[in-house]
Amino acid sequence: MLTGAAAAWWWGLLPGAPAVVTVTVPRRRAPRSRAGVLVRRRDLDPLDVTTHDGVVVARPAAAVLDGAADPAVPGDALLDHVLSTGSVGVAELLEAHARNLGAHGSGVVGRMLAGASRRIAVRARHGLRALLAARGVRAWRTDVTVAGVLLDLAFPAARLAVEVHDPVDAGTGADGCGSAWRRAVLRRHGWRTLVVEPAELRCPEDLLARLHEAVTGHPAGPGGSAGRAAG
Repeated sequence: MLTGAAAAWWWGLLPGAPAVVTVTVPRRRAPRSRAGVLVRRRDLDPLDVTTHDGVVVARPAAAVLDGAADPAVPGDALLDHVLSTGSVGVAELLEAHARNLGAHGSGVVGRMLAGASRRIAVRARHGLRALLAARGVRAWRTDVTVAGVLLDLAFPAARLAVEVHDPVDAGTGADGCGSAWRRAVLRRHGWRTLVVEPAELRCPEDLLARLHEAVTGHPAGPGGSAGRAAG
């Protein structure tokens, strides 16, 4: 099976083919590596295997994680690319990583995945603020504190907190508390939380419509009024 950077390239996730192609075979087999081909003996989960363009290959999530562990590949850049473009979802990457815990390089890749997820979430927070400002949405504030809980973005009049989801992060915010605890405190004080996925910023009209409904309790009307009504 084609794996690693070669598999990521086969899926179109890397701009060029690697100098060394990694092929993974079951542990019971023992073919030798040769020039340009690295053979690894490892039993892979069937969920990480498929056929693409006539080649048995690692699925995109497993290929990306394996490729990121390759010293010849800029792993952080690869993870940033697939997450920011939506080529591979973070949930898929997390599931593939969980299936391969203990494999060579899994610890390093796990830390890289956490870092990439945090960077995507930070960019999404900035992008959300820019979108609200550009569309003239009013009544939102940043760095709002409610019962000791620091909210990155909120609509105080509607008692609505807006949180960008970072599934890799343990959920600890600037106030040092986990997201579940923060939401429980907010509920106790009559606040609601709207969780925004970073990928939603690729469809701003849909996101603004969802935000409008969360703020007002009513669906957005026709004619692109979501942004104005949310303010």
